[in-house]
Amino acid sequence: MILTLTNFFVGFLNYLFNSLSAKLLGPKGYGEITTIFSYMIVLSVPISVFTTDIIRRLGEKGEAKIDAWVSWRNWFWGKINKYKWLIIPYFLLTFLFSRFTNLSTFSSFIVIEGLFISLISVFYTAAFQGLHLFLLLSIFSITATIIKLSGPILVYFRIDGLNTILTCLILAGVIPFIAGDILFRKRFQAKKTNYQIKKTASQIIFNPVFFITLLSLVSIGLLNNFDVMFVKKFFPQDTVGLYGAWSLLAKIILYVCGSLTAITYIFFSDKQEDKNHKKILFLTIIAIIFTGAILYGSYYYYSRTIVFLFFNDKYLSIVSLLPKAAIFGIFFTIISIINSFFLAKKSRLALIVTIFIPFYALGLLTFGKTINAIIDINLIFSGVITVAYLIGAYKFNS
Repeated sequence: MILTLTNFFVGFLNYLFNSLSAKLLGPKGYGEITTIFSYMIVLSVPISVFTTDIIRRLGEKGEAKIDAWVSWRNWFWGKINKYKWLIIPYFLLTFLFSRFTNLSTFSSFIVIEGLFISLISVFYTAAFQGLHLFLLLSIFSITATIIKLSGPILVYFRIDGLNTILTCLILAGVIPFIAGDILFRKRFQAKKTNYQIKKTASQIIFNPVFFITLLSLVSIGLLNNFDVMFVKKFFPQDTVGLYGAWSLLAKIILYVCGSLTAITYIFFSDKQEDKNHKKILFLTIIAIIFTGAILYGSYYYYSRTIVFLFFNDKYLSIVSLLPKAAIFGIFFTIISIINSFFLAKKSRLALIVTIFIPFYALGLLTFGKTINAIIDINLIFSGVITVAYLIGAYKFNS
């Protein structure tokens, strides 16, 4: 319950961050921010999968979970210390990343730095959930989001512009990490453990279930973010911001139904409820369609008002495209929920989206000459993938 409420509150703060940033920076500056997040979401998927695997393994350890976590953490930091000489070459990738993505050097640094912080935080992130420290997780999540939100608030009071927001993004990652490190060191540093690590990192990574999960979630991330990366690379800066605004409105339904993905994954993983899984899955899909229909109606009849509410008059050119944003949001949310079902079942059907991603990328590169064309490509591929997932779910037998 705590996590669900936290997810809704953090989602609200994130939308407030996006809305203020879009209004204050205009399409050009806002396009830079949306692209940063798109790259971070896709590139951090392996870290997220590894975090999820640690949480799962902690759950399997029962009373030995703390001993296991301390041993894993010590092993991990031992590896970090051993290869710390790679840190400088890693951060020098900022310049190469900037040229490849068309992001500014500072924005590219934020992506590189954010991935590094996510990596070295992996055992702390996993510990919050694996050791059932849900209240602390909520506090840290809200704190990080408030620090991030302080960026556009400072800009509102005329303290610089884009660079202020980017600096706060750095602080939103660094400050919670330092606080978490101090907290866990004080709590567990003195604890001695005889727990023996039985599997190497390579054995975990090349485990078929881990590999399927990794490929599936990377593909989901690309389906939801590759278009933003593509627009940033090949279109003018103002167009990037306008497309980012459209993409944000398409994802509103994810903030309404997004917490369902985590909740349903836990439910679908429970073998005691196996007979009810498909029924709950399709009831959830019906609820998503109903929510999406309301969103579609709002976007169709009140599109101008919505654009003014979230953005300003600089974004009015996307008004006519909002109904398509609702449709894409419905498709993507259904795909995410069914994919979560397949992952919980450890089924290779979770790779359906992976099969389509190369064709999706090829479609964008070949036909994505205008924003309207890119949106239509999104709808076509997300629609086809949704149908494929629905057929797979209907025919699936546990």
